Amino acid sequence: MAERSFKRVNVTIYYSGNPSLSVIDWEFNPSVIPLTRYEISVYRGESPEELNLIGGPLKAEMFNEFEDYTARLLAQDRVFYYKVAAKNIETGNIIESAVVHRDGAPDVIGNYIINEHNFLFQQVIGLPTYIYKKQQQGDARCPNCWDPILKRTTKSLCTQCHNTSFVGLGIGGYYNPTYAWVDFSPNIQNENVGQWGKLNDKQADLFMSNYPRLSVGDLIVELLSDRVWKVFMVRETERRRTPMLQIIRADQCDKDSVESHIFSLVPDEIKARARADMNERKYVKGY
Repeated sequence: MAERSFKRVNVTIYYSGNPSLSVIDWEFNPSVIPLTRYEISVYRGESPEELNLIGGPLKAEMFNEFEDYTARLLAQDRVFYYKVAAKNIETGNIIESAVVHRDGAPDVIGNYIINEHNFLFQQVIGLPTYIYKKQQQGDARCPNCWDPILKRTTKSLCTQCHNTSFVGLGIGGYYNPTYAWVDFSPNIQNENVGQWGKLNDKQADLFMSNYPRLSVGDLIVELLSDRVWKVFMVRETERRRTPMLQIIRADQCDKDSVESHIFSLVPDEIKARARADMNERKYVKGY
């Protein structure tokens, strides 16, 4: 017999501060399988690729929401991702929801806009990249540069944590990366006025779809070259409070910077995938 499936998962922020309150609620699709067979677990993380258990197990017949008081929502550019999983206590099978964040799901028109953007970036003007979400909180501090007495870093150019002061998750201060397509069309050699004033010769305004959502300090690694970009500012276009497109101002990292060191850690199979995707990309007349 087929397992149940999630119809929706929503995240609503009721207030920020200390403490904060985010409520994650879910709904299952209709099924003859009783909810008494399932236990619910809730996961959260700053990256869609790195989610940690924050709640559960909960009896599915008794709970359809979870209150999260532990997310630190004071930073306006910090985004938390959530996922809900249901375990069948009789078979051991686990079903998972999609990964969601606080803005919820777009409507029909919003979905169309997002799909068109994804097609444009993936098939026409974008380049394959690895997105590294910067770790901004955690208990595992870098043993090489973090002073537990002074509560600050005491060294620069740390290749162990990549100047984030955190270790223990993903790759030295950054969560495990997400494969994404980014438009690098603007010519960084030409001085022009962008979203936030004039660009210098080491900056560019980049464009990408709404996922994963970027924050200041995240890294964008071009997989077809050795360029690494560090997010400086992010602006989103929205439809009814749902992000449709991200406009990013990023600084190109110097070759000898600790951020550029991350390119050497990208697996060869990912670089091969990027080359294969580019070779197979369709040509669309009119673009």
